[in-house]
Amino acid sequence: QSFAGRGRLRFKDPWSHYSFDVNVAAIRPDRLRVQAFDLMGRPVMVLTANHEELSLLDYRQATLYRGAATPENLSRFLPLNLGLEDVITLLAGQKPLGLFVRAEVELDRDFSGDYWRLELIRPGEQLVDRIWMVPHSLKISRSEIGPPGQEPWFRLEFSNYQDLAGQSAPLHIFLADLKNKAETAVVYEEFRIDPALPATLFSLPSPPGIKVAPFPEHAGGS
Repeated sequence: QSFAGRGRLRFKDPWSHYSFDVNVAAIRPDRLRVQAFDLMGRPVMVLTANHEELSLLDYRQATLYRGAATPENLSRFLPLNLGLEDVITLLAGQKPLGLFVRAEVELDRDFSGDYWRLELIRPGEQLVDRIWMVPHSLKISRSEIGPPGQEPWFRLEFSNYQDLAGQSAPLHIFLADLKNKAETAVVYEEFRIDPALPATLFSLPSPPGIKVAPFPEHAGGS
């Protein structure tokens, strides 16, 4: 129902590259808080979200942006074009599942071992979501989404699984947008399952001297 993690977030594409220390906390299905710090430990950004509102405090611009918790606004921080619930699922080290009309599974043997490959065919059958799972444990190793018979558009990888509170959680999360040559990685150094998190953690009041503004027109990118 909840999780909290501390680690590092890295993003790069052909135009930019950044890396921050981050603290992440969330309560399912729609409470999220992310704090980012630079290499000197100075706060760079705080993001809070719920089903109604997304708030982002940018210390560099001394501005608190507020708006709807839409995939477009969330993609300013995490360029994945996902809804809030799916972002929380991903940061928890789990696989967001979209709608599908058919599922197929088979044993897939490659150089790294044996896997169960689950294929979820999306409505319209224009996209296939392929998920590779380790037999017996069913830990997800990777996932790829793309048109049938073509190179994938997205790749998601989970690794460095640890047993925490009776559950197995991956501490390394990697997502590649192969069409746009963008990569996002979250590497947790500490991860807690079902901690008690106060509701005040997910609200962001305006600090003194900070300008409050709506999110600017989205021009793409991050």
